[in-house]
Amino acid sequence: MSKRKTEKDPIRDAQMLADTACDVMHEMFRSWSVDELLVHPEDAIELCDVVRRKAGRKASNYEICKALLNARKRGYLGRDVA
Repeated sequence: MSKRKTEKDPIRDAQMLADTACDVMHEMFRSWSVDELLVHPEDAIELCDVVRRKAGRKASNYEICKALLNARKRGYLGRDVA
């Protein structure tokens, strides 16, 4: 008998947060690196607010910024200036 899942999958939830953060970063600060964003704290906070609204969940600024840093480490965020 399989156990029915009633809780959210934390890995999937974290990936969704990271995907949303990357999308918002690309929309708002296309020409900036994550490092550049993080030395502009007011802009980073604004990005985090937008990510929370789009993701529809509570997440700390730390969680969102950490998701962006991890995405950068994995090569998902580049400096692609259009």
